[in-house]
Amino acid sequence: MLSCSALSCATSLCVEGPGYQSSYYCTGPCLTAKVCGPKLPICSNIAFLGKVCIRDPKAVP
Repeated sequence: MLSCSALSCATSLCVEGPGYQSSYYCTGPCLTAKVCGPKLPICSNIAFLGKVCIRDPKAVP
């Protein structure tokens, strides 16, 4: 996963990572969580977008 800003994820999505003062990461499409890294470990279906890797909302900051 690459650290991102609003402009650095030209062909992907910039999403918030885990933690209180978290970083943002470029994420892309996934079919299963096996392709997601430790910072964004969940492969989730986002309406009108498809399945992408996201952070665990239950993770302790």
